[in-house]
Amino acid sequence: MRFCSHRDMIRLFSRAMARAGIPVRFSEGFNPHPKFSLMPPRPVGVATEEDRMIVDLTEPLEPAILLQRLLETMPQGIMIRQAWKLDSSKGCQPHLVYYVVDVRQADREALPSRITQLTGSGSIFVQRINKKDGKPKRVDIAPYIDSLIVTDAGLAMTFMVTGDGTARPAEVCASLGLTDDAVTARTRRVKVEWK
Repeated sequence: MRFCSHRDMIRLFSRAMARAGIPVRFSEGFNPHPKFSLMPPRPVGVATEEDRMIVDLTEPLEPAILLQRLLETMPQGIMIRQAWKLDSSKGCQPHLVYYVVDVRQADREALPSRITQLTGSGSIFVQRINKKDGKPKRVDIAPYIDSLIVTDAGLAMTFMVTGDGTARPAEVCASLGLTDDAVTARTRRVKVEWK
């Protein structure tokens, strides 16, 4: 499932909710689509242990019933742990996102000094493609990095999510010299804190 894109997952859940008979509200207009969001978007290749989906329903449905119906339509590899009614007085935006990257032994030994050098530089510029015009742009991801630590499990990264954006695991790995093409496939999102 880690190699399914965010759009693939949106389509998967849209079809699953239709099969399960979930009364999802649809948008208005020429091309209506179901009103739900899956947050935060997951980079292709990254496994995740924690996502959150917010669904707008046209009629009340007990969380336990919604959960049961969805579980019956889910493909192998996707597990839904719980469902609950969202308290409208509380926000539901990701604040901190935690990743762990399984790194090779040689990289593990070199990483502490690389992390010190990288974080001590003040700015960490990466190049991204602007979605609006397709042109490259330089982005400083240093303000989004909360922590980088080498643990027994690998490289543990915590990123802040703001209205301006966040860092991406592949960008940080590349900045640390982890340029193996398979590094993204060794990355897991293990926790998300919400505000």
